Amino acid sequence: MYAALALEWIGWDTDRELQQLGERSLRRPQVLRWYRSRVRPPQRAPVKGRIDYTDANSKGSRKVMVHYLLPSDACYEITCFTSWRRRQHYWLLVRDDAVLHYVTEKEARAWLRGN
Repeated sequence: MYAALALEWIGWDTDRELQQLGERSLRRPQVLRWYRSRVRPPQRAPVKGRIDYTDANSKGSRKVMVHYLLPSDACYEITCFTSWRRRQHYWLLVRDDAVLHYVTEKEARAWLRGN
């Protein structure tokens, strides 16, 4: 099963200009999926999202949404901007019921270790 997550990309227009100059995106929401392994330490990989401009303003500086489908039985690390200056960083667990469970970093690390 999959859980849906939508994050706002504040400053999409600025990031687009930076990318045209060869710089990396500074404000794009970042979703990292953590994999647990019995043999190696936990590995992480970025999750790709689909960009939705439906409710965006004319410049694209606000309400550009990025939609993610998150497979169940996994741990995710989320970093996104909630305003022009405030960045939010949190952890999610998606269990078999495909519901997003907000957890602390300590709980996420314990889940990755298999406890």
